Amino acid sequence: DSHREAMISFIPYLSERALWIAPPVAVGSLALLFTFIRDVVVTVKQARLVSVPLAPVQEIDFTEKGRVVLCSEGPLLSTRFSGLAYELTLVGRPVVSRPSLFRARTTGLSRARMELRYYELPVCGRYVLHVEGLPAHAVADPEHRLVFMRPHLAHAMLDVIGIVVTSAFIIAALVLFVLALTSPEALP
Repeated sequence: DSHREAMISFIPYLSERALWIAPPVAVGSLALLFTFIRDVVVTVKQARLVSVPLAPVQEIDFTEKGRVVLCSEGPLLSTRFSGLAYELTLVGRPVVSRPSLFRARTTGLSRARMELRYYELPVCGRYVLHVEGLPAHAVADPEHRLVFMRPHLAHAMLDVIGIVVTSAFIIAALVLFVLALTSPEALP
């Protein structure tokens, strides 16, 4: 009951000072919004390691070891990647991998990228990527690409949550400001 009374007394306090509170909240939230947007763009760009056209077999040089994510990238609504299987080998031996359970997708205006598999690269060096399900005579397709990236989903999701929360604060501050301007007490 005391919590409810405190909330009821806070609302008039907030509405009386809305013209002073809303602008700095909106400006601060807007600055945070741009920071989160910039951070998610930088995170995705820095995560990108190698991008190659879709082909049945190709060699790929990795300059670092550790976990990488294989992603498909192509035009929106493309079905070119359906039914394909991927194997990464090092000196003829398959590299330890697992399918992406979440299959995170990134979609732009004309292109989409989707996680396919996670690989654990034991060393830096030259690997061979085999794509099964493509015709043997298929030529490299520059419109459809395979992209290896560092894992970045958790970081990007935190940025997206930040974007949503700061957007809500901007909207709330604008609504509060407009309500304060149009309230009968604010009019002369």
